[in-house]
Amino acid sequence: LLDWGRMDLVEQVVKTKGSDEVRAIVKTMWPYIYDPASMAMMERIMNDTTQTLENRKLAVRAFGGPWESEDRLMLLARENKIPSDLHVAAAGVFQSAWRPAVREEGGKYLKLPGSKEGAALSPIAVLVDKTGNVENGKIIFTNTCGNCHQVNGQGVNFGPGLSEIGSKLSKEAIYTSVLFPDQGIAFGFEGYSFKMKDGTTAFGMITSETEDKVEIRYMNTQQTLDPAQIATRTKLTGSLMPSNLQSLMTENELLDLVEYLSSLKKKSDAISKR
Repeated sequence: LLDWGRMDLVEQVVKTKGSDEVRAIVKTMWPYIYDPASMAMMERIMNDTTQTLENRKLAVRAFGGPWESEDRLMLLARENKIPSDLHVAAAGVFQSAWRPAVREEGGKYLKLPGSKEGAALSPIAVLVDKTGNVENGKIIFTNTCGNCHQVNGQGVNFGPGLSEIGSKLSKEAIYTSVLFPDQGIAFGFEGYSFKMKDGTTAFGMITSETEDKVEIRYMNTQQTLDPAQIATRTKLTGSLMPSNLQSLMTENELLDLVEYLSSLKKKSDAISKR
């Protein structure tokens, strides 16, 4: 349809169909976001307040990756044309960009999520230059993150293990992962929602699937579903990790948490650093 110039047919779906169909349109067009017509359609959806907020956020996230689309989103930010309820989603696109200039400039136009104190956090470029307290960060991790993640066997084995996260990600990347979890979902940790034929729903990460049963898990809760009773299954577009963890912490506590995570390195890396 892009090649044929028939975006009017796509527009009809966006105008008349439900949220599932619109979400499918966004996900299908995402790989072609470098195309001006695709960018225009994503803008159309993100600015359409009759669409679900989740689909509007997804349309914003689609701008990430190609330089053409990132530049277009940056222009919208400069001109204050990104709706305020999508600022965090747009900030996530900028903070996940490969180009440092995009990350830096994006921080000027869009505020980061707010901390427990209520004020917007400092830009990530500012946060990475500060030093936190590792010991306090370990306590914060146990109380906040240990419900889903493990470090050296301690915590809940639900999300990715973080025992060597400091060797895998820079401090900047760790901040981005904490503040914008939807921007990078680890392979194998995708979430799904299920609608059952009896009208009930379930969601979580698929841990096992056979002809006789589908086992899903969310944090410490395990469910077994009968495949014959599943009406629909939908892969979630967002992460199972909450996107507002920073609201449980002060900015200093966030600094401590990231300092602790940055200290978790492979033994060989830790020895060489000494």
